[in-house]
Amino acid sequence: MKKEQLMKQCTISKKQINRYIDCGVLREDELEGSCTQRLGLIMSLEKLGFCMEDIKRYLSLLESKEDNKEQLICLLSKYRKQTLETIHNDQKNLDQLDFMIYELRR
Repeated sequence: MKKEQLMKQCTISKKQINRYIDCGVLREDELEGSCTQRLGLIMSLEKLGFCMEDIKRYLSLLESKEDNKEQLICLLSKYRKQTLETIHNDQKNLDQLDFMIYELRR
């Protein structure tokens, strides 16, 4: 599949595809086949906050012939924990804002 076709199909910029290639999470030769599923996974992991090194590690574990389920779960759990911490911090901020609004309305 050509980059232009992939860009349309996956709603991704040429710059982003090139960045994935430069970072080593996507290979030029993969663009010849149907890589939309792999690209979708890469985009999802990045959106979830995965750094490129961890995306590479995740893909490597996933594509390995060995049973790496526990390592994959561990890697996903790391980002789940980070997301949960962010949610808790955001909740604290929201609570503080609500209190400030309450105080002003009293």
